[in-house]
Amino acid sequence: MRISILLTLFLSAVSLSCISRQSDTPQPTYADVAMPAKDLLAVAKTVVTSPPYNLKVEEENKGRFTTSYQDFQGDWHIVRYWPQRTRYTVTVAPDFDRPNDHSRVDVSVETVEQAAGATVNGQPKWTHDPESSHPERAAALAAAIRNAAAKQ
Repeated sequence: MRISILLTLFLSAVSLSCISRQSDTPQPTYADVAMPAKDLLAVAKTVVTSPPYNLKVEEENKGRFTTSYQDFQGDWHIVRYWPQRTRYTVTVAPDFDRPNDHSRVDVSVETVEQAAGATVNGQPKWTHDPESSHPERAAALAAAIRNAAAKQ
């Protein structure tokens, strides 16, 4: 009897976790925009360097740039939040069929976290956690760039 109750509880927990994973709808981390690539790149840079992002462009090369890190509260681990920071790589490319007036912007993220106040020589120790990719942050930036381009 005890085993059947434990088995029922286990199967209920598994089914609930499956339901919650199925309900997560991935958001696009790109946007197709009716704008020349050079203009869209300028709009993208304006978005990331203005509020609410206020980030710096750290590297830039032929339609791609990488930003400085944006700080986040992070995920809850054991008894506290582990701080996270994310930087974005934004790539703008002309549309294959209509390169003069249509472009695509792709946003990818790199997220690192500081485990429970870990430091090295007094500086925060940031580590990559494959479980903390946060594509929703890339999707939000892609949407912000698309919306700013639509106002042009």
